[in-house]
Amino acid sequence: MANESGNIVGNCTKCGAAITIDHPYSWCIKCGEPLREDIIAHLPAVRHLKRKGEGKMSESKGKRGPEEALKRRYIDRYATANFVIGVGHFMEGFGIVAGIILLLISLSALANPLSALFGISGVPMSILVGVAFYVAGAMIDAQGKVLLAALDSAVNTSPFLALEQKAEIMSLPAPVEDKVEEK
Repeated sequence: MANESGNIVGNCTKCGAAITIDHPYSWCIKCGEPLREDIIAHLPAVRHLKRKGEGKMSESKGKRGPEEALKRRYIDRYATANFVIGVGHFMEGFGIVAGIILLLISLSALANPLSALFGISGVPMSILVGVAFYVAGAMIDAQGKVLLAALDSAVNTSPFLALEQKAEIMSLPAPVEDKVEEK
């Protein structure tokens, strides 16, 4: 159903898209440009959100719009993925240390004839404990890396982010444009 001209309250200053009275955001959904205050004043859904305090836009380095909220969301998810990877590394290290400690205790028990049975059964158990924790840590680490790969894919294909923003979110060096010398 086409919008009547009476429903249009203004146009986006960047892309010229028509903003209708039922527009739900304080930015243009086509290009992400923040709308002028005089246009926002005619949008009941946005005014309602601002009254409730839910429509606050993120302010970061003087920029406003969906790309900043998206940046913050992705950065939070990268922190989560890195935490999962850290837990995996901790579990791997714990498995190695626990296995070695239990192995040393078992080997020391072999020296005493009264505790030789503990030493004999303790050696395979210490290896089993160490390997089990190491494998669990490796699986947790792998899950964190899968999450990182999914995030990299999501950030890279996001139409809301510029190339520089994508590089910043993924902690990559800023892209350098190749300059071709003409002869």
